[in-house]
Amino acid sequence: MITVFVLTSKCNLDCQFCLCNQEPELSTDYVKNKLRQCSGTVIFTGGEPLLKKDINDLCKYAKERNLTVGVHTNGILFSRLDLTKVDFVSLPIDGKENTHNQLRKSNYVTVIKAINLAKNKVDLRIATIATKINLSEIKDIPSIIKNHNIRLWRIFKYKGENKKFQISNHEFNQLKKIKTTVPTEFIEDIDNFGNWKKIN
Repeated sequence: MITVFVLTSKCNLDCQFCLCNQEPELSTDYVKNKLRQCSGTVIFTGGEPLLKKDINDLCKYAKERNLTVGVHTNGILFSRLDLTKVDFVSLPIDGKENTHNQLRKSNYVTVIKAINLAKNKVDLRIATIATKINLSEIKDIPSIIKNHNIRLWRIFKYKGENKKFQISNHEFNQLKKIKTTVPTEFIEDIDNFGNWKKIN
């Protein structure tokens, strides 16, 4: 079982395609209580989970309970994260630098720096949101990440109501023809895939 904790809806970016629902911040006691009921894998996300000051304490607490711990972050505050307390980290890349920065309001260089900091210390995963804006550049991402020992690349179909980002099922399926040596998952519905539950 994978349990995903939406620790906070606060974020230090303003991604155009964000689907965060402004959930209230989870208290440390609440998260630890839930962790005592978990098994398998836990993922801390947001918003931006590294804005939660006790993120390392929560990761440590989870590790002490023999849980596999992952953090999904935009990378801006990456130096705050104690990599000895996590098993994997997921970072976003949505295309070449200009397009990535357009969608996420500028953090491409920060992501690359975070990847280099984490390389060979934890398992690295990359997440891409497939939209109309970056659709033609997703094929270029394998060349960006090929030398960074990425363990998993997940491509999510945009699931919002903004028509300027929406792509068709056919367009999403065409992405599956991309040639890459990185293990890749294509996820049509971000809320309904695999064996996981969300805590928020």
